[in-house]
Amino acid sequence: MSSIAMMNYKNFTSFIIFLLLASGIYAQHELGTYMYPEFDYNNNLVVQQDSSTKLTISSSYYANFSSSSITLDDVSDKMGSVRTIDFDNGVDLLDDLNTSEFYRSYNFLHLNYNLSSIQLKLGYNWRSSFEVNYPSSLFKLLANGNNQFVGQTVDIAPNLNIRSYHDIYVGFSSSFGNLQIGTNIHFLSGTENFFLENTKIDLSTSDEIFQFELNNNIEAYTTKVLSYQSISDATFGYKGLDFQNAFTGNYGVAIDLMLRYDIGSKSSVFASIYDLGSIKWNNNSQKLSSTGSENYNGIDIVTYLDIDDNLALRDSIESLLSIQKDTLAYTTSLRPIIVAGVQHKLTDKLDLSLILQSQQIAGTRSNNIAVGLRKHFSQHLSIGLQYSVKNNTYNNIGLNGSLKIAGLQLFAITDNILSILNPTGSQQVNGRVGLNYRI
Repeated sequence: MSSIAMMNYKNFTSFIIFLLLASGIYAQHELGTYMYPEFDYNNNLVVQQDSSTKLTISSSYYANFSSSSITLDDVSDKMGSVRTIDFDNGVDLLDDLNTSEFYRSYNFLHLNYNLSSIQLKLGYNWRSSFEVNYPSSLFKLLANGNNQFVGQTVDIAPNLNIRSYHDIYVGFSSSFGNLQIGTNIHFLSGTENFFLENTKIDLSTSDEIFQFELNNNIEAYTTKVLSYQSISDATFGYKGLDFQNAFTGNYGVAIDLMLRYDIGSKSSVFASIYDLGSIKWNNNSQKLSSTGSENYNGIDIVTYLDIDDNLALRDSIESLLSIQKDTLAYTTSLRPIIVAGVQHKLTDKLDLSLILQSQQIAGTRSNNIAVGLRKHFSQHLSIGLQYSVKNNTYNNIGLNGSLKIAGLQLFAITDNILSILNPTGSQQVNGRVGLNYRI
């Protein structure tokens, strides 16, 4: 029997909150990245390279969690080491539409070879994200049942996208006077994917006999994440970093485009758009679709979900979903990210940056802005401080720094240093650590 079919109400809501909060696969890159144009880990921008450096070898790890409205602490109570989910705690904090994502990226290797006015690039990434958006009605339903929706029809369907892929890229950048342009071409191989498309789940509650009706129209596509035979024979699994299935199918291509223009010796403007591309999933790929309707008389949905008869719950879900399974190839687009900014040297040891970033999270547009200062204490040490507005949050104080030891450069960056100290109470948590070695 599937794990979903065996859940009681407490486990069922815990599973839903996991989807709403612990989600993540496409990058909301840290804005502090763009304060360091000389770092080669930032391979999607034209790199300011020291002419004496021929080869730079880089590696980094990045993780990001983002929620537009609530934190884990907002919807849970913790006693000792036990955390209990309580939807009532977060109901009043929700927007009409809410988004969450979790993203990880390993830049295992990035090479930059400098040939005077031309720089050649080669690298290897693994990326993973889990993103979801959901209406407040879904959250309210799980918290207080459908009694609050008497005489209404509400849509409770979330959008969900899970994706993991390997990425080998090549690129170049070149200078033409004050103008620098560059591009990267990415050769992609997907390992896992699950996403919902054209999904609609309507809940109608009659004000006469307290009858509620669920109508659904669902299309889901999956590669190795969900193995479905029936409601009683379905498994949900996500490996994450998977080398065994890398470059065995599910291929795609993407391109990055970027430019930088120097205004005199102290100022520059830049713009970049990256992840323009797609992946064709044709290895162990399935489409799951369902159109159905189910009526329930005289009870609140919370009472129904709280039943101990797992067989009855399974039968009703199976009757509602009537899932059709098809084996077919499908294509998913990557999520392009647009970045633009201005950098200005206030003094020889103090830089000012203004960064604008725009992207989509599970179909919802997110526009972010950051302003930062970076102080060069010596040729070995620099530290930056920034303020940013990200995904409807306004309390993001970022900290970043780099330390050079001979040819080795270590760096660490976060857009919200306070969230590192209290991750479960923060809507934005991210950080990158890595190194460059220059020859």
